[in-house]
Amino acid sequence: MRFLAGSDDWKAAGDRLKELFEEWKSAGFAGNGDDDVLWAEFNGIRQEFFERRRLYYDERDREFAARAERKGAIVQEASAIAARCDYAAPSAERMKELDREWKDVGFCGRDDEDRLWALFQDAKDSFWSGKRAYAEQRQREWREKTVEAIGRKRDQVANLQEQITDLQDKMVGMRNQEYVDNMCRWIGEKEARIRELEAAIRDMESRL
Repeated sequence: MRFLAGSDDWKAAGDRLKELFEEWKSAGFAGNGDDDVLWAEFNGIRQEFFERRRLYYDERDREFAARAERKGAIVQEASAIAARCDYAAPSAERMKELDREWKDVGFCGRDDEDRLWALFQDAKDSFWSGKRAYAEQRQREWREKTVEAIGRKRDQVANLQEQITDLQDKMVGMRNQEYVDNMCRWIGEKEARIRELEAAIRDMESRL
């Protein structure tokens, strides 16, 4: 039986000691002298085990309380980040760090673990779903602005093409060579500008 006093299998050893205590009670009186001696030895073994078990659980409870306090602080910070709706890179990185810190803290006991985890998960879900919605909105806005910019560039191309056609019409029958040379230069500049605009349009369309 003495090996039970040194056991760290708190449940199994505790259950066995309870069984032995019930057996002790049912065994009856062992006689004057012997009964007291045997009880002192038996009860000493029991008390040694129960005291070690009490100290173990007291220390464990203190550790759980410290972990729960740390996890509570993580929940508060995560909730504050989510409430700010700040989805810049530093906020996202801090949320990831909090996830790692949560895992490093370890289990904080059945009384607090599930409750704190639910609060932490809610804060994380709020932040990451908000971040996705924010990114999707930014993407929609960017696409709208890009489409508008493409439309403006196409209008510029059309306007330049009209100007080129107008210059070409004016050149018909013109005999002043200096005017003809200037118009040819202007047409060349406008055509170059059209090529630049069309290249920009193709690039913007490829990113849509």
